[in-house]
Parts: sequence; C-alpha cells; structure tokens
Amino acid sequence: QATRDALTGLRNRRALEDEYPRLFESCKASGTDLCVAMIDLDHFKLLNDTLGHARGDELLRSVGQLIRSTIRDGDLAYRYGGDEFVLVLPGGTVSAGESLCRRLESLVDGLVKPLRLPLPPRLCVGVSSILETAPADAQGLLDASDKKLYALKSIRKCNLRTAPSAA
Repeated sequence: QATRDALTGLRNRRALEDEYPRLFESCKASGTDLCVAMIDLDHFKLLNDTLGHARGDELLRSVGQLIRSTIRDGDLAYRYGGDEFVLVLPGGTVSAGESLCRRLESLVDGLVKPLRLPLPPRLCVGVSSILETAPADAQGLLDASDKKLYALKSIRKCNLRTAPSAA
C-alpha cells in the first residue's frame, strides 16, 4: 500500500522516486531507450467546481483504469499528484510514447463527453526519451517531458483566448 495510490490503483509518487532513477540508470547503461510521458488533466478544477469532488474522484479512478489497461506489460504508471500522471516506458521511443498518449487522449475525450462541460477535462501530455533528449540524469528526462507538457498547455491557453466566442 505504501507504493500504490488508493484512488487510481496506479503506483504513487513515492514509488516513482524509488523505482524510476534505478530504471533510468539501467536503461542508460545498456543503451536502451526509456520514454517518459508527463500527463496532466486540463480543466480538472472546473469539473470539481461544477460537478463536485466525487465526480472528480470518479474521473481520476477511470483515468487510472484506462492507463492500466492501455500500457504494455513492463511499462510503469504513476499518479504524480492531484491530476498529474507519469508513464515510464522501458524500451519505448518518443514516437511510441506519443502514440500511446494519443490513444489515452481519445479514450479520455470519450469518457468526459457525456459530462457536457463548457471546457471538459482533456489530457495534456509531454513525451521525451533518453535517446531523444540525452539527459544527464533521471530528473533531466522528467524535466524534459514536463517542459513539453507546459509548452502544450501554454499553446492551448493561447488558443482558448483567441477562439471566437459562441454567440
């Protein structure tokens, strides 16, 4: 229980901090690629504020289940905190990680569609790998994925501000 998130069933941040650096070093030493995806649920606060925390918890449980059922054996999924997740994909390339995350985005889009919120929660993802990024250490790879995640979040916010209003 010390390494599992009770709500989502995924590994927790404590497990990430314990397992991930060793896996990173092992992959780097063997020349095996390692892909990391940082995932955030955009507009999650709006869901909680509009429909309540119970519905927010329900969505987090569902996202956890979708992640568990979508990743490969050997891939690791963590609840990083709140509405943030980390996927660690040993042997995975950026292309493979992005493909997996597009599948997850589509599944989550379908899951939230019936909620009929003006801004439904959407996955926002940043994906990096050892071979693509050449980070000095495990934290550097997480940081590279986080940087890509926040670049996409910034683009999305800009697009929301410039989108025409509904009449």
